[in-house]
Amino acid sequence: MHSVSVYLAYIDPGTGAIVLQFLIAGIAGIAIFFRGAVGKFLGFFGIGKSSPDADEDETEE
Repeated sequence: MHSVSVYLAYIDPGTGAIVLQFLIAGIAGIAIFFRGAVGKFLGFFGIGKSSPDADEDETEE
């Protein structure tokens, strides 16, 4: 005789794939969001990377 929890623990491959895809997409989305947010935050304070074009303009003077 099996307990009810054993039967409820089954996840078919299709559902497992959807859950895995959801987790991967969520992690990627959060990483991209924070990369942009941190870049804007640091750029506000002038800490961000300067573009190569800005360096060329300074050396021409």
